[in-house]
Amino acid sequence: MKVFRSSEADGVEPPGHFGGLRVFDAIAEADTGGRYRAQLSVCPPGGGGETHSHDALHQLFVVLDGEYVFDRGDGPFTLGAGDAVLFHAGDPHGTRNESDRDATVLVVTCPA
Repeated sequence: MKVFRSSEADGVEPPGHFGGLRVFDAIAEADTGGRYRAQLSVCPPGGGGETHSHDALHQLFVVLDGEYVFDRGDGPFTLGAGDAVLFHAGDPHGTRNESDRDATVLVVTCPA
């Protein structure tokens, strides 16, 4: 068993992300034998991630609080609390928080 407490974790702003977005490793790949990773992402207004893709990874984004804008390159779409999107390996995606409050997103990444 592993317990994650965001109040006790140190978040980082990963390369290619901006505006104070912080990512916290809730479940690291080492905790699952490389099967998946779960991260909590907290994004303030104006923050986000530049458009990129992962050749060998799928990513599931579940919006827990607030609103988050996603863009695959064919036009942006907004998801709110309780909504989710799955990007398959190779799918381009960028993110940003265009609202006036923080967005909290669970990101689950697994090998393709």
